[in-house]
Amino acid sequence: MPQVYQQRGDAETEPYWTLFQVFVGKDTVFEGTQGIKSSQITDGTSNTILVIEAVFADGSVHPIKKTIDEQNLRRLIIRNDGEIPDSDQF
Repeated sequence: MPQVYQQRGDAETEPYWTLFQVFVGKDTVFEGTQGIKSSQITDGTSNTILVIEAVFADGSVHPIKKTIDEQNLRRLIIRNDGEIPDSDQF
């Protein structure tokens, strides 16, 4: 397991497992089995979540408040709906 993917802090995981997760499904960055090109993230890579443990598609990391409303979270997950999330929410 590359060290970069190992869990921080005291959380224990099985060897070769990680707690990093991604959203999959229609209109997410991980849609289908072929992958997508960054040019298909039309909402912008800085407005689209790539990995949850808080990596955005542009490589930046931002904490997301536990109180974020569902609409803004969906705006961060969907890569091509034309809706820009309210940055005050995260």
